[in-house]
Amino acid sequence: MEEKADKNWMNNHFASAEMVKMDLQERLNKSRRLAAEEEEVALEKTGEEGVLLMKALLGLGDLVTNVNIPNQGQIGNLPVGAAVETNAWFGRNQVCPVFAGNLPDDILHLVTRHVAN
Repeated sequence: MEEKADKNWMNNHFASAEMVKMDLQERLNKSRRLAAEEEEVALEKTGEEGVLLMKALLGLGDLVTNVNIPNQGQIGNLPVGAAVETNAWFGRNQVCPVFAGNLPDDILHLVTRHVAN
């Protein structure tokens, strides 16, 4: 299977100013056609996890993923309220941390300094 060449100038560090201007003009023209309802919006799956997060919060499924949220006891030996990266369950109108237990002492000593700052 032959690979398609990436024509997006943003992925080309050597794109010419003319190429950038032409792309901008094409995007402006497309925006005008969409606003005038001369062209339909194409809905495509993007694979973005943000879509899955929103669907879960709307009650259209559950999702467990890692996020940065305040510690609610999911890491027992860090202060409540400290920002921690942890797994969380997303469901209708809620995000609930997945409890992970205590950090090992060797790691705790490294992390505590950053939590305090």
